Amino acid sequence: MRLVGRAAVILGLALVNLSCEGPPCMPYEPRLKPLIIGDPVGLEVGSMDGSDCVSGRSNSSSWTWHSEYEHNVRVSSNGKVEAIGPGPFRLVATHNGVVLHTVGFALPLGWRMAISPEETTVRVGETVSFLASTYDPNGSLLPQVPFSLFTPEYGHHAPGGALPLVDKYSLEDISEPGVFRAVRSGTTTITVRIGEQTANATLNVVEAQN
Repeated sequence: MRLVGRAAVILGLALVNLSCEGPPCMPYEPRLKPLIIGDPVGLEVGSMDGSDCVSGRSNSSSWTWHSEYEHNVRVSSNGKVEAIGPGPFRLVATHNGVVLHTVGFALPLGWRMAISPEETTVRVGETVSFLASTYDPNGSLLPQVPFSLFTPEYGHHAPGGALPLVDKYSLEDISEPGVFRAVRSGTTTITVRIGEQTANATLNVVEAQN
């Protein structure tokens, strides 16, 4: 029996989609948006399309999920995850010998963050470190979670563009104090980001003494 017209087109598109589907992947990026305690999230498995992980292109129900940090995150076998405490977590999905994982962190509703120090002065050639901390709505310190540090020149470092006062444009997804070395004098801003929140610190760099 021959397929003609629209039916043949639909079948052709389906075959193209199947042949283009890449390896399985996890499109969820919890580092970009913290998991909020008490707010369950449904996870799914996608597939790679070039360098992108595309959701909705894999049968997520056939995967088995578990958490490696049961003390602060619970995850059901079908991928529904709920944070019960603050801090980092690692989720694992398995299917027919294939293992996927994603890392992230959980925070309470109403959390806030701060960068330390908020202002500091160093000489050219010296190093300076910045640390981001998170707090619950009552002001209590929470477990350390990953954070990223950026200079104003981050994303604009084209040849001939402005150079930062320090030796790096950014430090991303770190959990220890981020260390920069001052390379020239001036005043700049160091921005810290956790999820969608940001905070700024002022860095003053003065000439080294002879």
